Amino acid sequence: MADYDTYDDRDRAYSSFGGSRGRSRGGGSGPGGPRKQKELPSDPPYTAYVGNLPFNTVQGDIDTIFKELNVRSVRLVRDKETDKFKGFCYVEFDDLESLKEALTYDGALLGDRTLRVDIAEGRKQEKGGFGFRKGGPEDRGPGGSRGPRGGGKEDDYDNFGGRWKGR
Repeated sequence: MADYDTYDDRDRAYSSFGGSRGRSRGGGSGPGGPRKQKELPSDPPYTAYVGNLPFNTVQGDIDTIFKELNVRSVRLVRDKETDKFKGFCYVEFDDLESLKEALTYDGALLGDRTLRVDIAEGRKQEKGGFGFRKGGPEDRGPGGSRGPRGGGKEDDYDNFGGRWKGR
């Protein structure tokens, strides 16, 4: 849990999430200027990215921040090698209205940190995601191989063996 000297300090910090929170979604500007509003999802999952969190944050802190909303799950992102919290998480909500309300927390103060809350982007492809497919020619559909290179007739090329017939 984030470090506070007393429960009153903690409650004051979390109370900043009530009423008028953060900057408006349309004109917020930080060091990099205003961020472009991402499109709200029309179907589940309704997931928010929550960044610039203290490194000693635990799930209970996130639950407390979003206690008024319908939270389905929280995923604190950790370093694969050290297992240390990376300072951001993903919060999935049960409904679109909860996600919209969570977006109003963007710019709210948690201790001395300004939270960043935004619509989460879909997961990126795993390593090797440069359009390469796993599997061999049989997984590539009709044509399988790329066929002959450097001249020759298509009929003289063995697609399965990957070489010229008769050579």
